[in-house]
Amino acid sequence: MQVNRLAADGDPMKPSSSNSTRTTRRLASATLCLLPVLLTACAGTKQRVYKLTDTYSCGPDRKIETQDRIERETTYAVYFRLNRAEECIRVSMSSQKSGQENIFLKEKDLPMFFIVEKAIDVSKLAVPGQKYMFSELGRNYDVNFKPRRDMEICSQEDSPIKKLDASVYRIRFSALGPETFELFTSVFTNAGQAVIYDDPDAAFK
Repeated sequence: MQVNRLAADGDPMKPSSSNSTRTTRRLASATLCLLPVLLTACAGTKQRVYKLTDTYSCGPDRKIETQDRIERETTYAVYFRLNRAEECIRVSMSSQKSGQENIFLKEKDLPMFFIVEKAIDVSKLAVPGQKYMFSELGRNYDVNFKPRRDMEICSQEDSPIKKLDASVYRIRFSALGPETFELFTSVFTNAGQAVIYDDPDAAFK
């Protein structure tokens, strides 16, 4: 024979007040445990704010070709100098197809693939014909060559090569195709104003 256990008020379908209290306490405890995780996730989506920006633009005739390649395609470079050590920087690069025959056609945005590198002084290493070498800090595309318009790089204080100190840096880029394009580059900083150069000799002065 089945026996229904009555709650305190005699209703067999209604949980007792003690059971309800225990359930409420468990829910409150679980919420408190998850709160740090939720706060961390929200904090992780917050974008860093930069106070200073240097912007550079150039046409197809002013780009300086490099000897290095991205996927066997020709690359060009602009340089920038950090005048102070930075915790993080953001580099943005975009381009538009140039040479449109019809002035009423809207210029086409082109995906740009770029690599940010730091200049390393190797003059004391007696490398023949080379005073500086460039070490990669990051790139704006993944293994599937899906590019992003901008990227953020943060300093690694325990690495002289990865540290964002007062040095010269190179942005090596390519459209991975034969198109001619107008280039727009920005470097965002906080500690000091970055200065962008299209001439490496001027950057290293």
